[in-house]
Amino acid sequence: MKTVSMLVLAFALVAGVSAPAAAGEGHGFGMRALEKLDLTDAQRNDLERIRNETAPALKEARKHVRALRRELHGKMSADAPENELRALFSRLEEGRTALHRLEFDRMLSVRALLTPAQRADLMKWMKEHKKKHGKKGHGWKHGPGPAGAAEAAGDESAGEGSPR
Repeated sequence: MKTVSMLVLAFALVAGVSAPAAAGEGHGFGMRALEKLDLTDAQRNDLERIRNETAPALKEARKHVRALRRELHGKMSADAPENELRALFSRLEEGRTALHRLEFDRMLSVRALLTPAQRADLMKWMKEHKKKHGKKGHGWKHGPGPAGAAEAAGDESAGEGSPR
């Protein structure tokens, strides 16, 4: 199961579906992973084509999910009827599923570009990265989080037992 999770994460990162990329902040962490793979010019061109072709649909799907999430939060605090909340929650889940399918399709397209050796190199790099950063609460948007901040301050017990 860990290998499957690692593969999904690795290819998601290569596909450019990392949080910084999703937020429109460039290609983020995924580009650093690609730099490790020694892609050919043809692979780089294909990757850029995949990104360009899928970016508009992914951006719209993320926007839709954010809007539904905001609407649900607003209705929750406005004490809307349960049936209305359930219906909105179902729409939100459908939107999330659609977004995840788009991301997965993109990931598979990128995966198809990589050679078996590049996939193996990517997995090796991801394992090293996870070993180095995995327990620090390392986050894209909000910094290291309490565990990472406490660890940086020298409190090695910070983050132990915290949910991930």
